[in-house]
Amino acid sequence: MSNSMDDYIQVGIDIGTTKCCICVVDQNRKLRVLEVDMTRLDYKELLPSYVAFVQDKVIVGEVVKKMTQTSNVLYDPKRLFGLVLDYIPKDEKKSFTFDIEQKDNHIVYMVDMGNENIELEPFRPEEVTAFLVQRLLGKLEEIPEYRNKKKKYVVTHPASFQDTQMIATEMVMHLVGITTFKFLSEPVAALLSMKTKMSDIKVDENVVVIDVGGGTLDVTICSLKNSGYYECEACNGDFSVGGNAVDRAVSELIIAKTANIEEYSTYFSEPKRALITEKLAYQKKKVRLRAESERVKILLSSKEVVEVNLSFLFDSTVGYVMKIKRDEMNEKCSDLFEKYRACIRQTLNKGNINSRTIKRVIMTGGASYMQALQNQAKLIFKEATITVVDTPELAVVKGASMFHQGDIQNVFNHSNEDIRVEIGSKCEVIVSKTDLLPAEGTKKVMTVVDGQKKAVFKIYKGDNSQADFNTFVGEFVFDKLPPQKAGDVIFILTVGVDTVGNIEAKAQMIGGRTESTIATVSFEKDEEDFTNTKRHFDAFK
Repeated sequence: MSNSMDDYIQVGIDIGTTKCCICVVDQNRKLRVLEVDMTRLDYKELLPSYVAFVQDKVIVGEVVKKMTQTSNVLYDPKRLFGLVLDYIPKDEKKSFTFDIEQKDNHIVYMVDMGNENIELEPFRPEEVTAFLVQRLLGKLEEIPEYRNKKKKYVVTHPASFQDTQMIATEMVMHLVGITTFKFLSEPVAALLSMKTKMSDIKVDENVVVIDVGGGTLDVTICSLKNSGYYECEACNGDFSVGGNAVDRAVSELIIAKTANIEEYSTYFSEPKRALITEKLAYQKKKVRLRAESERVKILLSSKEVVEVNLSFLFDSTVGYVMKIKRDEMNEKCSDLFEKYRACIRQTLNKGNINSRTIKRVIMTGGASYMQALQNQAKLIFKEATITVVDTPELAVVKGASMFHQGDIQNVFNHSNEDIRVEIGSKCEVIVSKTDLLPAEGTKKVMTVVDGQKKAVFKIYKGDNSQADFNTFVGEFVFDKLPPQKAGDVIFILTVGVDTVGNIEAKAQMIGGRTESTIATVSFEKDEEDFTNTKRHFDAFK
C-alpha cells in the first residue's frame, strides 16, 4: 500500500480542558481548521468543552455553556479523567457546579437526567469527552472532500500527563471508534506549528515553549541541532495553573465584594440544609458566577477596569455597580503566578539551563493572552523576546495535523523520566531521560542462586534508585525455571521508548534447553471496564 499524500488526509485533534478543535491537512498539504460550533459569534473553530443532557439528547458546545439556568451542565472533563477524587484540590471541587463521586477507581459525574428515574446517572469524564470528540468527527464527515478519504489521526496531550490520563485519552478515542492514532505532546505540537516562522534560530539555541491553556500549564525547552532537527531538552507541567484558576480567583473577588451589599451579603453562601430545591438554586448561582468570572477575566486582558454584570449574576435588576480592577485580579492570583514561575524554573533545572541564555520564548494556549502571564515570564527570561503565537488557541491542533508530513522527524524528545528495571534491591536505569527518543536500552541479568525457580522483573518510570519512589509500569514473571546453577539462566531485558514516550518492553530467557520466551509489558487495561463504559456511552450517543 502506498503511503503517499494522495492516499490519506491528516487529522489533528486537540482535546482541550476548556475547548476542543480539529484540523485537517489534505493531499495538497493545505491546512484547514474546521468550524465545529456555528452557534458561536466568533472562533467557530473552537468547541467549548460543555455537555448537557436534554430530554435524553446530548447537547454540546456554546449553547450548553450559555445554559445558566440549569445545574445539569458538565464541563472540563479532561480535568477529571484518569484521576481519583482525592487528586482534585478542595477549592476546585467546591467551585464545580456539578456533582462528582468516586466509583471504583475513577471519577464519575452524577447527572439528573430529568426523567422519571429518581436515581442520578453516572457518566465517566471519558464518556463526556467522547461526546465532544464525536461532534468534531461528525463535522469532519460533513465535508464531502474528506468523507471517503483514509485518515491518519494525531491526538494531543499535556506533556506532563500521567499514565492513567494517557489511558483515559486512549479510551476516549476508542469510544468514538478510532483505534489507530498517534499521541503528540501539546508543546511539541505548538512548536511544529511555528517552525516556518523560526527560520532565523541559531544552532544550539534554546527555545522555551509555554503552553498555558484553560486547565493546564506545560513548559518545554527545545534546541536546534546541526542536522536541522529540534531536540526537546526538558519539559514540565502543572495541572493547577491555567485560565480556570484565574476564573476562580475572579469569582472569589466577586463573592467578597458581594458580601458588602447588604441584601446580597449571603447570596453565594452554601445552603446548610440538603433540600433538593436549595441545592439546585445554589448550583445555578455558581453557574452564573462561573460564566461572569470568565467574561470579566477575558476583558481584563485588555482593560484596566471591568464592570460586573450584577443583573445577570443575581438574575434580577439591581441598583448597584461593582467593578473589578486588573490590579485586584493580579493580586488575587499572586499564589497562582508563583506556581507558574516555579514550573518554569523547574523545567530550567531539569535541563540544567540558565534562564539568561534564553533569547526566545513562545507562548501559546488560550490563557497566553493574559498580560500578567506574559509579564511573569519576563521576570524569569530577562534577555528573551516573548512571542504570543497568532491565534494561540489553535497552535496545538495545527501542529498535530502536520505530524504525518515528516515534520515530526525534525523534533526529538527526551523521556520525562528515567525508565528503570528493578534488579535485586535497586532500580537500575535502562533508558535514561537524557537519551533522545526513540531510544532503546538492554540489560543482561542472570540467576543468582542454584536451582532458582522464579524470576520477576519490574519496570518503573522515575528518577530514584528505590522502587517505592517511582511509578510502576509493568512486570515480567518467569516461573518454573530450568534447574540450573546460579548464572546459567540468562535473561535479556529490552525496553524501548518511541518518539512520543510510549513504552514497549520485552524479556527473553535463555538457559538450558528452554526456548526463548518473550513477554510484553503493557499498561493495565480492564477490558470489561471498557466494554461496560462503551455500552453505556452508546446508549446515549
